[in-house]
Amino acid sequence: MPPTAADKEAARALIARQKFRTDDRDLAGVAACWAREGRLELRVNGAAPIVVEGRDAILDFVGKGWARPSQHPHIHMITTLEIIDRDDDRLGAESYCAYVSTAGDFRIEGYGRYSDVLVLEDGDWRLQSRSVKITSAFQLPAATAPR
Repeated sequence: MPPTAADKEAARALIARQKFRTDDRDLAGVAACWAREGRLELRVNGAAPIVVEGRDAILDFVGKGWARPSQHPHIHMITTLEIIDRDDDRLGAESYCAYVSTAGDFRIEGYGRYSDVLVLEDGDWRLQSRSVKITSAFQLPAATAPR
């Protein structure tokens, strides 16, 4: 069955909620956005991808990033969000994201393109996979990568 307008609006809300929970460092809120079998693939400045599989591993990856003192505190500003119908029971979402410094000057420190696949799990739309390509003025420290 094709997604309804309500499904598409729920998908848009999920993408926004995930970014707000990330910016708020709300790990339980981030967890609620991901499917149990979630997959995150992150490429920064053309480097080899960091791949994290499973919601628990994604939360561990995010939590370790938050625990590290940041020299580049920032928020995520989503732009140009498109929800895409798929032939299966999932939705696609494509968006751009600007990383805006919160260090007082509010400059854009980087930008990224997000390609998401969303799935219904336990009655709610959740991120099943996310592929992120980031171009940034700063590098992601190697210690952030899962082992």
